[in-house]
Amino acid sequence: MDKDILLKQFKEYQNRMAAFRFAMFHISWDASTAAPPMSASYRNRMLGILASDNMALQRDPANIDMLEKISQMDEMDALDKVAASKFLKAIRKFEKVPKEEMVARQQDTAKAQKVWEEAKKKNDFAMFAPYLAKNIEHNKKSAEYRGFVDHPYNTLLDDYEEGMTIERYDQFFGTLRSDLVPFTKKVHSEGRKIDDSALYQYFAKADQRKFLEYLAGALRYDLKRGMISESAHPFTSGASLNDVRVTARYLENYLPASIFLGMHEMGHAIHSQQGDPAQEGKNIGGAGMGIGESQSRFYENYIGRSRAFWQRHFYKLQNIFPQQLANFDPDSFYRMANRSKPGLIRLDADELTYSSHIMVRYELEREIMSGDIDINKLPEMWNDKIESYLGVRPQTDTEGILQDTHWANGSFGYFPTYALGTAYGAQFYYALCNDIDVEREIANDRMEVINAWLKDKIHQHGGLLTPDELMVQATGSSFDPQHYVRFLKEKYTEIYF
Repeated sequence: MDKDILLKQFKEYQNRMAAFRFAMFHISWDASTAAPPMSASYRNRMLGILASDNMALQRDPANIDMLEKISQMDEMDALDKVAASKFLKAIRKFEKVPKEEMVARQQDTAKAQKVWEEAKKKNDFAMFAPYLAKNIEHNKKSAEYRGFVDHPYNTLLDDYEEGMTIERYDQFFGTLRSDLVPFTKKVHSEGRKIDDSALYQYFAKADQRKFLEYLAGALRYDLKRGMISESAHPFTSGASLNDVRVTARYLENYLPASIFLGMHEMGHAIHSQQGDPAQEGKNIGGAGMGIGESQSRFYENYIGRSRAFWQRHFYKLQNIFPQQLANFDPDSFYRMANRSKPGLIRLDADELTYSSHIMVRYELEREIMSGDIDINKLPEMWNDKIESYLGVRPQTDTEGILQDTHWANGSFGYFPTYALGTAYGAQFYYALCNDIDVEREIANDRMEVINAWLKDKIHQHGGLLTPDELMVQATGSSFDPQHYVRFLKEKYTEIYF
C-alpha cells in the first residue's frame, strides 16, 4: 500500500480514537463534578455504547493490519511509529478479553462509582460490597484472559507502571517498612510536640478557593488552559495540552486539605500542560502512573511543603485568613504544615505517614488478587493493617475502607504508584538541586525555572521512555528508594529533634 494512503488512514484512525477519548473525558468530568444524581442510569447506557464502538474500532482487522504496517515502516515518522506501536500494544493487551466483558466492566465500574459515593456518605460498606465484588471479578478475569507471569497481580501492576511486579514492589515496600516505619514511630513518641490546632479553625470555602487560585499562579498552572472545580475526591483530567482540569476538596474545618491536595492536582496538570505538542492526539501517553504521581507529589511535598515556599507565600495566606493566622509567621506555619501524626485518612496524611497508607492498600490488593477472599471481611482486614502500621484504628467504614475511589472505578494496581511516585520525587529533587539553587528560586518566586528543568528532564518526553529509562536519563542513575528515606529522615529530624 502507498505510504501516503497508509498515513492518511492512520491519521483518521488517530483522530477518531482521540475523539472517543475526548468524549469520555467530558462525560467522566461531568459525572464527577456537575451532573444531577438521576442522570447516572442514562449516562451509563451511553457509556456502554461508546465503549462498544471504541472496542469495535480497535479490533477491526483492517485497522490492526494498518497499525502493524505503520509500526514496521522504516521511512515513517518516528512519533507515528511509536504511536502505532502503542496502539497495537494496548489492543493486544486486551485482545483476548471478550468484547462483552469489556463493555460490562465499563458499565459496572460506572455503577460502582456512584454507589461508592452514596455508601461513603452513609458509612455503609455492605451497600458497596456487591459492586466491589464485581470490580474484583472483572480484574481477575482480565488477568486470566490476558495471561500473567508468576502472579495475576503482576499484569495489573504493569498496567500502571511498566516493568513493576510484586517482587519489585515487595522490595520497595520492604525498604520503607524497615527504614521508615521505625523512624516514624520514633518521631511520634520522642519528637517535640507541634501544636497545629490553628489549622482546624473555620476557613470559609470561598476564601480557600481564592487561595487555590493564587497558588495556581504561584506554581504556574495556566488557568487559561485549565480550571479548578470541586469533587468528592480530587482528581485531574485532560483532553489536550490546552484543556487540563483539576478538582479540589474543601474542608472548612481543616485548611491544609485544600492547599496540599490542590497543589498535588496542579502538579499533575502542569506535567500535562508541559508535554510536547508534537505528541498531542497521537496516543503516546505518559511514562507511567508512578512517574505521573512523582510530579504531583513533587509539587505537593518537595515544593509545597518546603520552608522556602512558605517564606514566600505565607503572608498571602495570612492576608486571606487574618484572624485565624494572626499569631503565626512563615516558619511556624511551615512546622504546622509538616506536623506528623498517625491518622486514618490517606488524603490528609503527612509526608512521613503517607506511604504506610499505601502499604495497607498494596498488601490488601495482593491478597485479593492471590485468591478468593471474603469481601465482607475486608473492612476488618483494613482496620487491622492500619492499626498495625499507624497505631490508630478506624471506627467507621467512611474513615476506613470507603475513603478512596480507586476500587470503585476498578483501578487495582494503581495504589502502589502513589508511594513509588513519591519516592521517585526525592531522586528527582536531589538531581534538581544539583543543577539549580531550588530554595533561592522558590523564594524569588521563579517557579518557571524549576518548571523548565522538569519539562526538559521529564515532562516533554511523555511516553517515549519507560519509567526506568526516564529515571536514568533525568538523574543519572537507576531508581534507589534510599533517596526518599534520606530526604524524610533529614527533614523530620530537623523539625522534630
